[in-house]
Amino acid sequence: MTTPEKKEFLARIEFHGETASTLYEGLNDLMAEGGFSRTITSAEPATYYLPTAEYFIETELNRDEVIAAAMRIANKLKRKYSIIVSESKGITWGGLTKREE
Repeated sequence: MTTPEKKEFLARIEFHGETASTLYEGLNDLMAEGGFSRTITSAEPATYYLPTAEYFIETELNRDEVIAAAMRIANKLKRKYSIIVSESKGITWGGLTKREE
């Protein structure tokens, strides 16, 4: 039996109205509990922080399952939000802050 292939996804969640940093801090904690990360790792390997409200996950789930999981998490904060999830075949970036180990 073969194991399902893991895929990479980026998710962005933006709250409407209230944009207090404490709201995003709470979301960051909840997303981390759900397996989402605020960082991304390059081939070097080096780790970089994603922009505010962006999350990375590598999982066997499909895109519909990933957005459903992210929405369940965002709903816990009981605020209006927009969300977008994209599956990646490769991610390229510039200008991200490198996490010091």
